[in-house]
Amino acid sequence: MKTLLLALLASAHLLGQPAVTEELLNDAASDFQAHQPPTPIDIRNLRLGYIPNGDGRNYLICGEFLTAANPDWVPFSTIKTSGYEQSLGANATALCNRPQAVWEEGHDLSVDLKAKLGLK
Repeated sequence: MKTLLLALLASAHLLGQPAVTEELLNDAASDFQAHQPPTPIDIRNLRLGYIPNGDGRNYLICGEFLTAANPDWVPFSTIKTSGYEQSLGANATALCNRPQAVWEEGHDLSVDLKAKLGLK
């Protein structure tokens, strides 16, 4: 019960990070636009979270994108560092599946990133 309460409190804290969320969305959109191909035609399952570190937290977004050239959804992550780092494929999956990651529940950011990329 205590673990569940701590996880809920940590997740609720993420909701108070609109500047971090906006920065990560802008970074992801900029990276997709600067490094084509691959060119996303759709985004799904985009979530905000963080990975605890010795100095605090590394915020990140994780999701999947689709391209016209490939029928398979490709995982991606964008993590806040001194700037940001974006990873695709297995590297993104490994980062997003870290057991210590804490995720915001119930809010899919896909629509927000699609708007920044000019996707419907």
